[in-house]
Amino acid sequence: MKRFFTTILLAMIFLLTSATGGLSESEVQNQRDEQRKSIAKQKATLNIEQLNRDKILITNQSYRQIFEPYLNPKSSIFITSDTVLSAFHVLFRQSIADMEQVNAKRALDILKLIWSKITPEEDKIKKASGDKPEDMQVRENRSEELDANDPEQNFTKLLSAARRRAQIIIAVAVRLLGDTEI
Repeated sequence: MKRFFTTILLAMIFLLTSATGGLSESEVQNQRDEQRKSIAKQKATLNIEQLNRDKILITNQSYRQIFEPYLNPKSSIFITSDTVLSAFHVLFRQSIADMEQVNAKRALDILKLIWSKITPEEDKIKKASGDKPEDMQVRENRSEELDANDPEQNFTKLLSAARRRAQIIIAVAVRLLGDTEI
């Protein structure tokens, strides 16, 4: 008896769903589209409310590449901090490259000018400090007796080391620019 009622119930459901008075396929599709639009509108409203409330909106959309949202105009466009940082570095790199191209023509002349000025500047500083050539010779002869905290000796050593480093750097740069004479 249970089987009979189950069969009758299923037959009635089948007849009701397949009756000519039911909705056509296009009407069903239209209803589904309207439901989707309604749900999308509700989500958009909720997203706007959340954005206004929290000042940030996190969605469940994911992308494989950072530029993908910009390829699809249907999706919302967002700019993240790493996008801004990446754009800055691209522009910065290009600006430096442009500046190097413009100044490369004058670089060799500037380096040669700096090279010619390194030694005379050192001589001017020595003369300004009041050292006489005899005093310098005496200091060199007794250098092991001098105190490591002697400011004049430290200044002279630092100046000599700085000049040497500058000459090395300038010589390498001049050589890389294709000139062999300094």
